[in-house]
Amino acid sequence: MDQKRYEISMSTPIGKKRGYLTVNTENGVVTGELEVMNHSEPFHGVIDGDGNCLISGSIVTLMRTVKYTAAGTIRESAVELRVTAANHTFEVTGEATA
Repeated sequence: MDQKRYEISMSTPIGKKRGYLTVNTENGVVTGELEVMNHSEPFHGVIDGDGNCLISGSIVTLMRTVKYTAAGTIRESAVELRVTAANHTFEVTGEATA
C-alpha cells in the first residue's frame, strides 16, 4: 500500500478552504481522508496506473454534511480534482507534503 499526504486548497463558493488529503492506493483502489473546514472525512474510489481517479465521500460544513464525487488525478507530487457536491462544482489542488 502506498500512502501520501497532500496540502490542498479547495475553491468553494464561499472562498478558498485549506486542508489536507491523505491518500492510500492499492491494486486500483484509492481510500483516504479529506480534512477541510476542521473536519476529517473518509473517501473511497478507484485509480488507474496514471493517477486518474474517481472518488466519493462527504464534506462537513458549518450547516450540513454534503456528499460529493470527484474526478481528476492523484500523482506522486500533486493532486488535481474536480469536485461535484450539492449542485456546485469546484477545484481541489495540492502538493505532496515532505
